[in-house]
Amino acid sequence: MQLHLRPERLEIVRRWLGPGIVGLTLAAVAWNAMLVGYFVGALGTETVSIVRLVAPFLHVAVGAALAYAALAGLVNRSHVVVTPGLLWVRHRPLPWCGGLDLPRRRILQLYCAARGAVSKGEQRYDVRAQLTYRGQRTLLKRLENLDQALFLEQQVEIHLGIRDEPVDGELPRVPRSESRGDGKSAGG
Repeated sequence: MQLHLRPERLEIVRRWLGPGIVGLTLAAVAWNAMLVGYFVGALGTETVSIVRLVAPFLHVAVGAALAYAALAGLVNRSHVVVTPGLLWVRHRPLPWCGGLDLPRRRILQLYCAARGAVSKGEQRYDVRAQLTYRGQRTLLKRLENLDQALFLEQQVEIHLGIRDEPVDGELPRVPRSESRGDGKSAGG
């Protein structure tokens, strides 16, 4: 994660590339290689059946989606930009859903929430904004490192002038050295 602090602007950039993207890329390559093999075999016969070429359309759509998601995972970065009156999130260079613009006046609080199963080693963290109305919005999701999620929350709150307050569903503020691993402090 990179932090760029300029006058009147904070930008946090997070690269998507991680272990999950490597697995996704391998799956996309295998899936699409299988499809290429299928079509080469279908076109290599003396009689080409239109049904044989059209039937795997759903598989082609899945292959295209896998390839696009893998490519986005390899090259995209999430940009969280904070100015005195606005917080916005964009994912680029390849277009991706999840971008947002939040005026400062709509943001009550930022907080981190856990997702996934700790027992399976799938724990990930989201950074969310609690809004003045309509609940909450996720700024970034599936961060692998709790310290990065908490750092992002803290820096955005500081830059927007938001005093940190507890939010239902947020992770407790326990230093890692005092944590027992179950979200409760060692003393309580």
